[in-house]
Amino acid sequence: MTKHQETLVLMGLGGDKVVARQNKFINFLNKNRPNDAQILVFPTNWQTPETYTEKRDRLSAYIKLHPDIKIIYGISAGASLAMSLVPEMPHDTQYNFISGKLRRPETIGTERNTRAPALYESVVASEYVIANDDISSYNMRCYVGFLDGVLDIQDMVVPGVPVSRIPMINHSATIALAYMTTLRTL
Repeated sequence: MTKHQETLVLMGLGGDKVVARQNKFINFLNKNRPNDAQILVFPTNWQTPETYTEKRDRLSAYIKLHPDIKIIYGISAGASLAMSLVPEMPHDTQYNFISGKLRRPETIGTERNTRAPALYESVVASEYVIANDDISSYNMRCYVGFLDGVLDIQDMVVPGVPVSRIPMINHSATIALAYMTTLRTL
């Protein structure tokens, strides 16, 4: 049995340059981590015509290939996918939602619905888990900035889940600081 824990990151809607920067940072972190404590990045591919069901099925297959995942980070739109994993993951899995779109799919907007057609259904699925599971019995934390500028606080927090305030203004800056302060730990 491993003494470390693999971590899964589910990224948000960022464009190719943003995703490349995040992957570069995670690759840097992985160089200093033991083989049994790597940070894995699931290709969320938000900006494709992939349906939510296809994306969720692909994620389930990915999870089966990596059974040692014990920590999940849902970043922005990726938070809704992370929340959808709750029913299939072991109860002791740790969830971290950074500036996460977890609730209120009706506030997504036309531009983001066009860019990421699976996002609306993903947030609907997240709300379903929040409403139908005892979320307070899981190891979860929501990380939110002081002023996001993209998401409202109601989108990012879940009743009964602890909230950590990141001392930052701006969606991307909050995510970057949260990466720096939370992902580097084993």
